[in-house]
Amino acid sequence: MARCRLPPGADGVHRARPRPDLRASREPRGRYRCARRVQRDRHRDHLQQPVKAPYPVSSRPRGADVPTFPTDAWFQAFVVSINGSEEYRAAAEDWEGDIAFLVQAEPDVHVPDDVWGYLDLWHGTCRGGGVVDPAMGERAAFLLSAPYSRWKAILLGELDPIKGMMQGKLKVRGDLPTIVRYVRAANELVRLTGEVDTVFPDEG
Repeated sequence: MARCRLPPGADGVHRARPRPDLRASREPRGRYRCARRVQRDRHRDHLQQPVKAPYPVSSRPRGADVPTFPTDAWFQAFVVSINGSEEYRAAAEDWEGDIAFLVQAEPDVHVPDDVWGYLDLWHGTCRGGGVVDPAMGERAAFLLSAPYSRWKAILLGELDPIKGMMQGKLKVRGDLPTIVRYVRAANELVRLTGEVDTVFPDEG
């Protein structure tokens, strides 16, 4: 089991877009044991209220309940960390935009399929998140994509995500100057991945 510690980025503007139904997407069956449906009590067509943490940030589950990256459970825990950060709330108070994370498959390290993660970020809070289908991921204002091993390096603090974007190691679709303008929020967002106790599938 490995734990992440870190710092990176995000930002976008698209106001009156209809909010997607996160419940509709599920991970491939049998791939990750800790995966579960996203936000069961959310409205079918829109993301309306900030997500309430299923447990306080200071008492996240340990041991057997530590989520595996990149499962739905991991992204759910990430949402909790984001909503518990006053620093992120202040740095991203004007941010409006959703972000998709494409974790590209690497079958040789037990990631057999591409995984699409999603965060609905809005004025310093995260209104929802989880693993979604490719169609929903493609609709996000920003898309960050990289192979699994590169994402792992980011979570472990071995690759700075902003530098990774500039060097083409982390592919970005969206307005890069906007991301750079919100670099403090971006760095805090990535630092928060270190608040999520994490198991990596290639270290089982």
